[in-house]
Amino acid sequence: MVRRQDSLALSTNSTIYFCEDHFDVRRPQPTLSWLINNKPISEHTLLKNDGKVIISRIKIGAVDRSWLNTTVKCQATNTALLSPHERTARVEMLLRPLSVSITNKPGIMSAESEITIVCVSHGSRPPAQLTWFRDNRKYTRGKNSEYSNETATVSRLGMAPRPEDDAALMRCRADNPVLRVAIEDSFRMSVVYKPVLTLSLGSTLNANDIKEGDDVYFECNIRANPKEHRISWYHNDQLVSQNMSSGVIFSTKSLVLQRVTRKDGGLYTCRAANHIGESTSQPVYLRVQFAPVCDNMTPSVVGARLDEPLRVRCAVSADPADVTFYWQFNNSGESFDVSPARYGGTTSELRYRAASERDYGALLCRATNSVGSQIRPCVFQIVPASRPSPPRNCTTSRVLKANEAQLAVRCVAGYDGGLIQHFTLEALSDTARVLANTTAIGLDLVVWLNVSWAALERLTEEEALVVISKNSKGPSEPYFLKNLVFRDAAKRTEDTARTTLKLPAAVALSALLAVLATVAALVVVALRRYENDYERRRADSGASSKRPSQSVVQTDARGRRYVVAYPAPECKPDIIKPESEPPRVVLESSDSKTYSLREAGKTSACSDGHSPPPADSLVPINRFSFIVTQVTFTHLNVLTNNAIVRNGIGDWHHDEISSHRTTPSQEAGNASVTSLRLRVSMGGGDHLL
Repeated sequence: MVRRQDSLALSTNSTIYFCEDHFDVRRPQPTLSWLINNKPISEHTLLKNDGKVIISRIKIGAVDRSWLNTTVKCQATNTALLSPHERTARVEMLLRPLSVSITNKPGIMSAESEITIVCVSHGSRPPAQLTWFRDNRKYTRGKNSEYSNETATVSRLGMAPRPEDDAALMRCRADNPVLRVAIEDSFRMSVVYKPVLTLSLGSTLNANDIKEGDDVYFECNIRANPKEHRISWYHNDQLVSQNMSSGVIFSTKSLVLQRVTRKDGGLYTCRAANHIGESTSQPVYLRVQFAPVCDNMTPSVVGARLDEPLRVRCAVSADPADVTFYWQFNNSGESFDVSPARYGGTTSELRYRAASERDYGALLCRATNSVGSQIRPCVFQIVPASRPSPPRNCTTSRVLKANEAQLAVRCVAGYDGGLIQHFTLEALSDTARVLANTTAIGLDLVVWLNVSWAALERLTEEEALVVISKNSKGPSEPYFLKNLVFRDAAKRTEDTARTTLKLPAAVALSALLAVLATVAALVVVALRRYENDYERRRADSGASSKRPSQSVVQTDARGRRYVVAYPAPECKPDIIKPESEPPRVVLESSDSKTYSLREAGKTSACSDGHSPPPADSLVPINRFSFIVTQVTFTHLNVLTNNAIVRNGIGDWHHDEISSHRTTPSQEAGNASVTSLRLRVSMGGGDHLL
């Protein structure tokens, strides 16, 4: 009986193999024989034969790969009459890989471009395991597929090279998992790519401790294949140009900023390019700490009435933002500190009230942080405020813009009342409709307002076009635009009948205006004749007058303006002194456009006091008269262009003649005549009455 396994496990280069067959001895005693691939082997060793058991062994040295799958038989026979007993074994071998190779080693590769490389191994038993390595680390990127058969193992790797793969060693290793032996093949990668940049602040600098006046430098680390041929620097996405006189210096791959200011703070990047492309580094933020500065460097004008509460807000920029505020008030006579109502962060608010004229002046705001104190304070000019004066010298024209007819209105801005003003063109009736708005532009404060012609044609008969100036204290008096025709002939025909009904009234009004104009002309001629005679006599005397002007403009602390007229400075021989001195007449104004008629205190008609009366001595009057060339003049006529005159009875606008009716103080035949010159200074010029 043969006890034997059916297969043998062998490895190459083995020197000893044991093969034992155990037979129970029978009668007659059997004969043992060995066959390899059915060929008898004569050399074997009998290890035991005790009459009961026979043990035989064969020894084979230095087997090679040819022994794989070889059959070995052991036979026992003791008679030719029976078939021999036998056992067969197949030789199985553990074989190391014979070869491994990367079949398509690439040359120059482009970064991020997909390629496939193949590795093949032969001769391993069991099949080899193929593994990819980048230098000494297992390569895990890409997609790997593997298959094997009795003779070979194949691995396919799909990969996209990266810039960091350039010059790296790519390896394919074939391992026999049982024998723990391996062989490999490799190639060195050559990857071309656009520059890869890393920007950093200078290694010797502390990014959290850079102040105005310090020197700063950046370093740009560049990797590129092929080598870069251009480097540029950017600050907040704006190209930085080298300017050594301003302290901006390029040095190879470094940017040097000397004596930085707060404007130099922000994001910095470097860019580099080669023939593959251009790249930008990651941004690096430069923080430049600085002492507080005003958000608005231009002094602010704040208009206020007396006792009007104000909230003045001071805003600064600072880094660090932990600031302390100080307020100070200055005027021409004094300076003192004031305490803010509250402040937090970089903003402070001061509550202020001008209780008297002395409280108008400049409020100064300063802030301090850990870097230093504010050099230039924030300035708020507190000025007396009022509603603005109306615009003046308005002209109109028809223009064509973007194929659309428009009315262009050009005006000169009046006094702004101490505040920012803006202008509107309105259709005025019971309610006002804004047609256009703008602000004054240029040094000459010219105002342009444009409105479409189609909008003007929709105006009703009750609506008038006016230009109004506005500030935070309210609107000005309106400036009326007259003698404008917006409708075409067809539309005007519809209004013909209505216009005809108004003709009698228009004729009467024209006659009245003609009479008034004649009277005014006579008055002007008489006054001019007297003025010429007086000036001639003054020239003949050879002495220039040292007296103040007969018409003096005064301004009081509240911003009101006074135009003061005096009686004639001398008693003329041909003028008979009246029974009582004619009054000195004052036109009082607080906005340069609206005047109230007042009378000053009495003085002698020929006294030597020629200084203007104090504003507080001006008292309202309701009746007065002037006698010129023995004609009682019972009207004070003030003719102004595009202005409003307030005289106690009513208001008149624009080109109208406003009259203050009075009670005659002398009969027509009275021989007493006193001459009066009154020059009114207004926005449109001087007007002689």
